[in-house]
Amino acid sequence: QTKKQQKRKSFGILSVAEGQGLRSLFTELGSSLVLDGGESISLSTQSFLDAFEEINADTILVLPNDGNIALVASQAAKLEPHRQICLLPSFSMQQGYFALAMTSGLEEQSLAKTMEAEIKKVSSYFVAEASKNGPHYSQGDFVGGQDKQIWVSGKDLNQVALALFERIPHLEDNEAVVVFVGEGVKEEDQNALEESFMERYPSLEIGFVPGGQAHYCYWIGVYQ
Repeated sequence: QTKKQQKRKSFGILSVAEGQGLRSLFTELGSSLVLDGGESISLSTQSFLDAFEEINADTILVLPNDGNIALVASQAAKLEPHRQICLLPSFSMQQGYFALAMTSGLEEQSLAKTMEAEIKKVSSYFVAEASKNGPHYSQGDFVGGQDKQIWVSGKDLNQVALALFERIPHLEDNEAVVVFVGEGVKEEDQNALEESFMERYPSLEIGFVPGGQAHYCYWIGVYQ
């Protein structure tokens, strides 16, 4: 039975995620389909058009979760003649996560508008291993910051992560923090960071999630 023969749904959600853990999580949170993509995994317009066909819904919300992926998704949306495509301004995995997690169970009619509001409440940060020398760090050091800006650096992964937390404005005034843990991070490092964080910020809700992303040790999302 082909998709065209199957009954068409009124509504669906298409997400993009990098890392097995994140793809599984986005599925659990209600995505109809999750494409494997992100900063280091590019997608074509055809991959989006095929995904629209597979979801087989009149209206499809799209969470691209990366700036470059969003451009491709926008091109694909213009080429889709049979469905209403609503492209949400989600430019990081952290924004996509909170957009889904904070709108679970809402009516379809209000979902796009509410997701957009939730996305605006999320600030996204990173800790990664430097791939080249910089002004204040060397290749192989750990660096942390926001967007493409590097705020902190050092030789010890968790010390860099904790230094980054200290640089986040008014961190303790926020509602929740999520940390997506990369595939190369050791379990003992994750456990040590979680323990240190809870000691320093006992009133702040935090979740550590195995994201499985390849090139970032930690993706950090702060929800206001």
